Amino acid sequence: MIGKLTLILYPLNKKRLGAVQKKYIIKTLGLEPDFDFEELRYADIMDEDLTNAVGEVNPDEKADIFKTAYSLAEHIFVIDFDRMVRLAEVLSLNAADTGLDYDIFDSAAITDRKYEIVSRNYSCISAAIGFIPFVPVADFFVLTPLQVVMCNQIFAMYNFDCDTKEFLKTVGAAVGQGLLMRLTSKLFCSLIPGLGWVINASVAFTGTYIIGRIAREYAMNGGTLSSESIQAIWCQANAEAKREFPKMKDFIFDCKDMIVDAWKSATDAYKEAAAEETAKDEADAASEDIND
Repeated sequence: MIGKLTLILYPLNKKRLGAVQKKYIIKTLGLEPDFDFEELRYADIMDEDLTNAVGEVNPDEKADIFKTAYSLAEHIFVIDFDRMVRLAEVLSLNAADTGLDYDIFDSAAITDRKYEIVSRNYSCISAAIGFIPFVPVADFFVLTPLQVVMCNQIFAMYNFDCDTKEFLKTVGAAVGQGLLMRLTSKLFCSLIPGLGWVINASVAFTGTYIIGRIAREYAMNGGTLSSESIQAIWCQANAEAKREFPKMKDFIFDCKDMIVDAWKSATDAYKEAAAEETAKDEADAASEDIND
């Protein structure tokens, strides 16, 4: 059992997780209340440990172990593709054995999948936040801090260096408030009356989905998109988001606590990383001053 759990938890090893995410993992894996889940998850899992763990499991279980690990990480919004690839290698699985609809050993396919997951995850997180009554989402840009983090990740995927806040200003200037309000009004009119949270959540979902889509196209085109191109992508992504949200609505509603928990965990990690980077820059600047 420990060997199997080691393999399943390897992609989550030492990842920052919220309380709701942890509870979901424990419940999903059917762990006993007194099982020391955290000790296992925070242990240093090395290649030797993985190899030993594989030796403890039935060969027929290998594919199911990978699928469980992937599904678990995907459901709690924490997928580490490098570790997923390593897990598949250790389990001696080929692309077809993983049960995924893409080749996890193909870097280009992984990049595309990363974008899809980041876009979906941040759109769902935005929608979950939109469900919270005290969070106003009257327009698409109220969730800017969340969208900045998403865009930074998308730009990093495509090795594109860009000031994300300036990018968002460029998008805002290209689409204009007129188009923004028309799209919002159309979205409102297409929803079921009386479900206020659905309106809030759908607007937040759609706005973030659109920004993510434009960010990807912007990065892939080296930041050379014209205002007309941005407007066209906006309209196309808006139509896509309106088709996607109804598919995700029940999931977002049922799992909103875990989704917000994942967002908080990611935000804390981002803040810590930013603080460390700022401290390093200040230390480097101080060192240069002393040398001068």
